[in-house]
Amino acid sequence: MYAIPKYKEVNPSIFACITFPFLFSVMFGDIAHGLVVLTISTTVCFLEPSMRPTLAKDSLLHMVFDLRYLFLLMGLFTVYCGIIYNDFASIPLWLYSCYVYTEGNDEPSRLPDCVHMPGLDPAWYISTNEITFQNSFKMKVAVIIGVCHMSMGILMKAFNSVYFSSRVDFVFEFIP
Repeated sequence: MYAIPKYKEVNPSIFACITFPFLFSVMFGDIAHGLVVLTISTTVCFLEPSMRPTLAKDSLLHMVFDLRYLFLLMGLFTVYCGIIYNDFASIPLWLYSCYVYTEGNDEPSRLPDCVHMPGLDPAWYISTNEITFQNSFKMKVAVIIGVCHMSMGILMKAFNSVYFSSRVDFVFEFIP
């Protein structure tokens, strides 16, 4: 959609308000940087009522105040994905692991009856294929969410073309 939605048209920006910040966090996914974004956006949310009247309408800070909740979601989702990736400023959090490396053995051994916590196991950070696995994992998750994000927009276009009886849009935009 490259224009302002028409009257009674499904507006995809409602879905994009959630899927865009989450897609951003899947690609960014770091607890430390997410906390920075979350702290700044929370501060902007609390300062907005007192500071907005003093700003010029065309100032850059005025635009930041308009996007404060988007940045807040981006910070929250980035912290969440950082927990899933077990990544704090590109350093793993060694809070738990189901694998133990013993001396003289290159392969880790799994602890019996270990319940794996959410997120990537820190043992991946000392494996020989750490970069290959983590980049592949993050890229696949980003592609899956990105395809879902775009598919939702295409589906909204189909709903709009059916509602407005636009066969041309349905046949030449939705079906391909």
